[in-house]
Parts: sequence; C-alpha cells; structure tokens
Amino acid sequence: MSNNKALLKKFKIGTQTWADYNEILGLESRDLEPFLKLAYDLKKRNFGNLLKIYIPNKRFPAISITGSECSLHCEHCNKKYLDGMKPILNSNELKEYLMDLHNNDGIGVLISGGCLPDGSVPLLNYLDSIKEIKEKTSLIINVHAGLLNEETASKLAQVGVDIVSFDVNMDEDIIKDIYHLDKNLDDYKKAISYMQKYGINIVPHICIGLYYGKLHKELETIKFIKES
Repeated sequence: MSNNKALLKKFKIGTQTWADYNEILGLESRDLEPFLKLAYDLKKRNFGNLLKIYIPNKRFPAISITGSECSLHCEHCNKKYLDGMKPILNSNELKEYLMDLHNNDGIGVLISGGCLPDGSVPLLNYLDSIKEIKEKTSLIINVHAGLLNEETASKLAQVGVDIVSFDVNMDEDIIKDIYHLDKNLDDYKKAISYMQKYGINIVPHICIGLYYGKLHKELETIKFIKES
C-alpha cells in the first residue's frame, strides 16, 4: 500500500516515468481507485466537464467501400465491423449518397472498408468523388485508410479529407498473430510519417486488449504517439 501511495504521489506532482505507467497496469482493480480519481480530476482541469463521444448515426453514417469483404479475415473483427456499415461499391454511388446526405442536413461521413492483403483500404478510385463533395458541401470527411502508402497519403491531402482515423500499433505480435500481415513496426511508422508530411489531421486509435483480450504492448503504442 505504501508503494502505491508513493506511486500516486509521483503522478500528482508530475514526476512519473513510463516505468510508473507500466506499474499501474499491474495493480489490482481495488488499488486503482485513487489513480482513476486523479485521472478524472486532471481531465476536468484540462478539458472541463464536456465529454465528446462520436457514434455513427443518420447524420454521420459509416460507409464501407468494400461491402462486407476484407482480405485479412483477421482476429481483429473478422469483418464484423463491416456488417454495421452501409455498402457503397463505386465512386458515383458514393457521390450521389453524400450529396443526398448533405441535402438532408448531414454532418459528415466515415468512409471505411475492408483491407487488401497489404493492410490498406482501397480508396484511390473514390478520391475524385470525395474531392467534389469537399468542394460542393460542408460535410466532414473522416477516412479509414488502413496501412496507407505515400501516394495515398498525398492524394488524401490533395482532395481535402478532414480526418484520417488510424489504428496505431507498436506490437509485432499483433501484426503477425492478429492481423496476419507481412509487415513490421517500421511500416506503421512510415504510414504516420507520410500523413504528417502532407499535413493530414490524424486521429490515432488504440485498440485495447487486441492481443487475445489481454494488455500486451498498448503502453508502447501510447509512448510512440506521444513522441511522434
């Protein structure tokens, strides 16, 4: 208990290290309460009482440009997420749908889809329609691009997407065992560097417990995001 008090004091005065964060992850649930209270107090101090939660709805729908198809068939979701998205399989249909969304008081859209074998989402054939929508409407365009290359990053910036939601992962075991990708950590770092190079607004996502429901290397991912 005294060790926990000393650990809590470090967080209160701002002298904590990454090793201290790792120690918190090993605490029993009953010992976490003072740390959670401190986290809540810090949140209120820095961001106020407002908590923003983004959920797809009629005014901000989620679209899959691959329908229910995904080449990975991986343990992340095995295509289950795609089932909750509206399938739109060609660029003209996307343009018509988004214009109708705009005309019916829509706010924006999440454009997502299943991955190709390299972990990317096949967006390139849809970019002309996205560009036209950005020029003609006020819709917020949020894109899941997957593990994108420099060409895709450059073109997403050119057409003016507002957000790229990107699953940040610094865990080789997840890449191999969960995603079944022939990729490594450098590929994720390169993808982020491409988006930074072209000034894309990146919203990082971290999937907690992705390694078979257990905490694995999420802390390394948080550290990478902080230092990027």
